Amino acid sequence: KEAKTSGSNNQPKMAYLADYCLSSDDTENKRIGTILLEQWSRFWNITSSTKFLLQKTPSLDVRFLESTKIMPTFHVIIVRHPMTSNSWGLPNFAYGWAMAYHHVFKLLNEGKVEWYAVVTYEALLEYHDVVVEELMDIVRSGMKRFGVTQHNVSANHTDSRFLRRQLHLHESGINNPKKIDNLWLGEASNSYLIPTIQRINYWRKCLAQSLCREMLVSLTTDILPLFGYVSIQKSEASLVERINHGNATSSRTVPLSVDPSPVTVSKEYGRVLFSSQRNVISGKDRAEGLDHIGQPPPNDLIVTMAELLEKFALKPEIDTPKF
Repeated sequence: KEAKTSGSNNQPKMAYLADYCLSSDDTENKRIGTILLEQWSRFWNITSSTKFLLQKTPSLDVRFLESTKIMPTFHVIIVRHPMTSNSWGLPNFAYGWAMAYHHVFKLLNEGKVEWYAVVTYEALLEYHDVVVEELMDIVRSGMKRFGVTQHNVSANHTDSRFLRRQLHLHESGINNPKKIDNLWLGEASNSYLIPTIQRINYWRKCLAQSLCREMLVSLTTDILPLFGYVSIQKSEASLVERINHGNATSSRTVPLSVDPSPVTVSKEYGRVLFSSQRNVISGKDRAEGLDHIGQPPPNDLIVTMAELLEKFALKPEIDTPKF
């Protein structure tokens, strides 16, 4: 009954539909988990020495995967700004984005997922080394917590410049203002911090509708800054240098704008955002007012997201995504 998704307001639940398919019987859930592991392990490098699973979910049915697990599982949940992550290809995607992540953050806040880390895609791209090291700290802490034997657990990666998705520009492009303007508008397919033309147009269509614009303004003002999001000034050279070399101090950013533009996260948020292992990274140096970093998602964030969802639910101008 809960899994029924007919009706426009239920469509965003498709992102975490499996969460509504759980049995009330824990034994049955573990039976399902055993079947899934047998089916999926054929494609994984699982041996008799495998002690835990790391799950980076492409969808957001984390509760289902947590409830059906049969061995310790570390969930890495990636968040991306709704303008650049509009995989549904709809002007109203931001509402579905808020609904899906509100669902996940509420589960994390209530302690229904034992071992997890929430990371913004933008932080992982620009502050790769810091984020990976903190993820490894959470892995080590979780292994200790769940009695998993540790054997020299390390990130084992090379220079982050070779792992980071890069924005490459030809010399002629840098010296060509017209090409630079096109790049800023998102026509470069390999510019992962710059929204594509199509996604910019979707965002603009929402801005052109009064209620949809009001929803985006609320999201931009009250919610997205809690993830550390900021807008990037129109300075092509600094943008290229930052993405290709990870030199965040050279970039020039401004407070997050509701108007479409490249976005990133500020340096203070260039780390794991939320975590189950609250004492592992939360004690590290943090800027004043960022006490929620490294903790489970805070109540204030969940309440604010719920208020936004309630305010704009079932509005004809805010049609929720249809699949």
